[in-house]
Amino acid sequence: KNNLCPSIDDDDDNDDSDINLEAEDLTATERANIVKLVGDWEEPQISSYDSPESASLDDIIHFSQTLAFINNTYPFTVSFGNARTREACVQSAIKVFGRLQRHTDSSEEIPFETISIAARDKNGNLDEELAKQLIHAFRPDRQGNLSLLDFAKSCDNVYRKLRLLQATIKNSNQISNAAERIYNV
Repeated sequence: KNNLCPSIDDDDDNDDSDINLEAEDLTATERANIVKLVGDWEEPQISSYDSPESASLDDIIHFSQTLAFINNTYPFTVSFGNARTREACVQSAIKVFGRLQRHTDSSEEIPFETISIAARDKNGNLDEELAKQLIHAFRPDRQGNLSLLDFAKSCDNVYRKLRLLQATIKNSNQISNAAERIYNV
């Protein structure tokens, strides 16, 4: 039995005996469908520096600019508003939603097309990759609309990812400094 979706009527919370998720039991089509559902993702390129001297000046400047961007009070843009704290980010998202809403006919939602303008280049052509990223970030409903709550949640999600990256970088730096002190003893 290859039951990838057990029924909701199953009462045994801890009994997974009916669920068979063994990879070798899946057909090639099922595997391909799972890969499609997971979606495309390109592995990030990780530079390997054997020593501090192997990093170029451009690498160091780019990293410093990235850190300055993350630590900025306005990481989304000055137009978006303050995003130094989570609460400030949500308040700014509410204000931006209100400004976007004034340019639409809807009273409660904004059409995704309003946001998709950000995916246009200087000539007015749609950058499809950027549009996909916006769809992934904002997740409009089936009719292509966004509610205030969905818009605020999407902005909050990006904010949390930025803060997680910031914490990861700081923690990594602290571990590197501690390891360096141990080696220098």
